Amino acid sequence: MQIARIGAVVMMASLFTGCASTYGNLVSGSQLGAQEYRPAVFVPPGKEGQYEQILGICRQAAVNRQITAAQQAQLKTITGVAGSTVQGAAMGVQFGNIFKQAGFDTSLNRQAGIGAATGLAMGAISAFTSGTESTAAKTRQALLYCLRSQESAVGYRVVE
Repeated sequence: MQIARIGAVVMMASLFTGCASTYGNLVSGSQLGAQEYRPAVFVPPGKEGQYEQILGICRQAAVNRQITAAQQAQLKTITGVAGSTVQGAAMGVQFGNIFKQAGFDTSLNRQAGIGAATGLAMGAISAFTSGTESTAAKTRQALLYCLRSQESAVGYRVVE
């Protein structure tokens, strides 16, 4: 019975993780997405048009990386939240045992449920923050890599 409840909580955890587009939206909403991020670049006078053309091409490449990074973050969220939920349930059972041995009237199933819910909440928070940060960093990295690959051809300078 307890295993069935933990399984149900793990299944609920996977529903709460959302989809990869959530990470992309969080990154774009914070102005760190491939289309929103404005890299620090010195563009010599007269080279603005060429730079903007390359920036557009690099933004498209970075959008592709943003999507892939968001998918990777989604996978880490699912596995991380499921793991933290099970760990929370196990800790709940352990604490329930300690309380029972100390003479308190407690239910191990209830303690497991409380632990699982706590693990779910903590895991989701941790996964969303690290997933968003990772997606933004990988997107920025891809954009800058692409821009640096064309520096000498156009004559601009990426300064970050």
